[in-house]
Amino acid sequence: MFRQKPSGKKILFLTSMLALMGAVFLMGGITMSSASANSLNKTPPKEKPPCSQSCNLTKGLATITNVNGNTIQAKLMGTEQKDNQVTLLTTAKTTYDPDRSIVAVGKSIVFAGTINHDGSITAQLITSYDPSATDVTGTIVKIDGSTITLQTKDTQSIVHLTNSTIFLKLDFKDKKKLPATLSDLKVGMTVTAHCTVHGNGSLTAQSVVIVPANSEVK
Repeated sequence: MFRQKPSGKKILFLTSMLALMGAVFLMGGITMSSASANSLNKTPPKEKPPCSQSCNLTKGLATITNVNGNTIQAKLMGTEQKDNQVTLLTTAKTTYDPDRSIVAVGKSIVFAGTINHDGSITAQLITSYDPSATDVTGTIVKIDGSTITLQTKDTQSIVHLTNSTIFLKLDFKDKKKLPATLSDLKVGMTVTAHCTVHGNGSLTAQSVVIVPANSEVK
């Protein structure tokens, strides 16, 4: 089986948290500006309301180094700081994508949760992370033997197909994926290709899913 990237819902979940954090910081800036103005007018500043749980939201990339019950020790990725260790605490409400088997030593993960007073993080979401894989959704503008060219919002991507590429088509009515073949691909169709990203930037499809024309997938 191929490791799937975080689903659309999980990505929206992470994006929503970032937007929420940004809003909190913005409101903090507005509060500080108002306090400065009141100070100039010799008016005592209003007491700042207590910070809600949203102030402590965080997310990141990490590689798991140890698992002990509901406690995960991990090393943060993309940082040169000496203190790059993080402790994640899981609960019955923690969501895993694709499942809890991703919690294992050596696995790379994306996590999102809330920071506790002791610096640990209570994980709301833990999902697998594969830097060598990506999803490309676009309209087929060209089919040339073992390659398809997809028009995305900003650019065109050439996706290579192999004998191992799995073809599927979405059936929204029954909420399932049905088998398909290369011959089912047509210019003008919208597809999502789950691809391996090679060192030279080329893409090889692990799977190609045909998206119905009346769907909301972009």
